[in-house]
Amino acid sequence: MTCEVAVMNKYAIVIAADSAVTTSSGNGNQRYSKGGNKIFQLSRFEPVSVMIYGSATLDGVPWEIIIKNFRDKLGHAKHESLQAYATAFFEFVQGATFFFPQADLDIKLLERALRAALDFLNLAREASPLIVDTSKSTPERQAAWHEYAQHLSSELNQKDAHPHIATETMSEVIGEVREKFANYPALSDYLAAEGLSEIVPVDALADLACSYLYKCYDRVLPQTGIVFAGFGENQYFPSVIKFEVWGFLKNDFLYTLDEDNTCEISHDTPSGIFQFAMTSSIDTFTTGVGLDTYSEVQRAYQQSALALVQQVLQTHNINTLPIDFNQTLTASATAFSDDWLSRSYEI
Repeated sequence: MTCEVAVMNKYAIVIAADSAVTTSSGNGNQRYSKGGNKIFQLSRFEPVSVMIYGSATLDGVPWEIIIKNFRDKLGHAKHESLQAYATAFFEFVQGATFFFPQADLDIKLLERALRAALDFLNLAREASPLIVDTSKSTPERQAAWHEYAQHLSSELNQKDAHPHIATETMSEVIGEVREKFANYPALSDYLAAEGLSEIVPVDALADLACSYLYKCYDRVLPQTGIVFAGFGENQYFPSVIKFEVWGFLKNDFLYTLDEDNTCEISHDTPSGIFQFAMTSSIDTFTTGVGLDTYSEVQRAYQQSALALVQQVLQTHNINTLPIDFNQTLTASATAFSDDWLSRSYEI
């Protein structure tokens, strides 16, 4: 469980984090540990820092090493805004071939495509048992696979790829993965052992795997939240900017600005407390009420209100509740909670 917070006003910004970290192995397994450092200076000379949460590594390279290397390269250089520091950092990562050589990126792409392909085969068994039913004819099983693959492909086609991924890149990668799948003995042996060699075309499997990687990257790649905090050279008030980072697919570096968790102190917003990752602890601090207490009050109110209404109806010999009663009760409970929470702020 990770908790990170930024507290700022017009004078300064303070950031804090716990020490729990997640690291991912080459085969996708995750390991949790404590004692990790999540807060780093982005510059040795300017008031700019960065917090991380989620995965402690980017494609096997610790974020701590990447950030410190960027800091050394940055030196005395300044940027006019915090966003400019973030842009410079991500451009550095994109070009850091000493951390992410092409050979490693190619290997990771193949490994992820193979994992996606095996996941598809397992899902296919569950969704259409006919595919692996050896008592059926080969044409019947092929037709079952084709129907499942068409359905899955249709679902994937409705999703958008990450904006950093170019269409021509996807076509190039599909061609490469097809070739590697066709010449990968372990995959051929697996399909043969499962009785699928004549049922599942390797090219079709490669296409699905690549489509899944590019359309569902957020399910495949380890995710890291990165929060930039501080002042740009032309910023007199502090700000925080949060990004979600997934890493590389081939040569495309995937990251997205989280606008909902980005804020700059101004005359309209003179101060604030901003939370990242797990928010329950900060919610309790800022509202004065924990989620468990809030939920229990909601439950108790609805139970008591229902009992009261039923008692009134029975007194007047009415045996049925109004059709829209549940909707009305939920709206009433929400209004009740909003009222007592707002009063707790005033107190």
